[in-house]
Amino acid sequence: AFDETHIYKINQESLAIEDIYEGIGCSSKDSVIVTEYGMFFADKNGAYIHNGTSPNKISSTIESGGESSETWGGTDNINNVSWKTVAGTSISEIPYVSFDSQSSSVLFFVNYNNYNSTTSNSKSIYYCWSFNLIKKRWDLWELAEDCSIGVPFIGDKGGVFIPVDNGIYEYKGGSTKRDYTWLSKKLTMEEDSIVKVYNKVKVNGLT
Repeated sequence: AFDETHIYKINQESLAIEDIYEGIGCSSKDSVIVTEYGMFFADKNGAYIHNGTSPNKISSTIESGGESSETWGGTDNINNVSWKTVAGTSISEIPYVSFDSQSSSVLFFVNYNNYNSTTSNSKSIYYCWSFNLIKKRWDLWELAEDCSIGVPFIGDKGGVFIPVDNGIYEYKGGSTKRDYTWLSKKLTMEEDSIVKVYNKVKVNGLT
C-alpha cells in the first residue's frame, strides 16, 4: 500500500504491516501498474520498479535537466521536460503509468506547462516518458497539446488507449512514421577540464 511518501508491506493474512519504506510513495491509483517484469509506479520524486522485495529508482538519468526555461538547439527546440519539471513541481499533474507489451516499455504520461512570459500565453503539452525494459533506455514521446487527457488503459490485444478530449485513441496506432530528434550527452572525451577542437565531424544517415 502507498501514500505520497511511504510504501507499506502488508501481510495478506493478518493485515499486519511488516515493513515501511520511507521517502518513496505513489501519486495515485493511476500511477502504478503491475507487469511480468515487476511493479512500476511514480511519484513527484521519480519513477520506480518494485521487484517484490524492495523499490528501486529508474528515473535518475532523466531526473533533472537544468532550469525550466532551458531549451536545446537542433532540428527542434525541445523544452526541459525532466522529471522534476513535469512531475515534481507544486502544479504538476499526477503521472499516469501504463505498459506497452509490443515494445516491452513502461509508459509514464506527464504534462508540461509551457508559459511564455513575453506573450502571457500558456501551452499545455502532454509527453510520454517511455522506459524500455530490454535496453534500459528512456525515450521521450509526444502525445498531445492543449487537450484534456484521461487515464490510459490497455486493450484486449495489448494496445494502449488514451482518452483525448471527446475521443479514445490507440497510442502509436497510426500507420505513418513521425519525426524524431536525437540528443547526445555532453561529449567530454573523459577530460572535462581540457579544451578540445573537433577537426572533422562525420554524420551517417538519411537526408
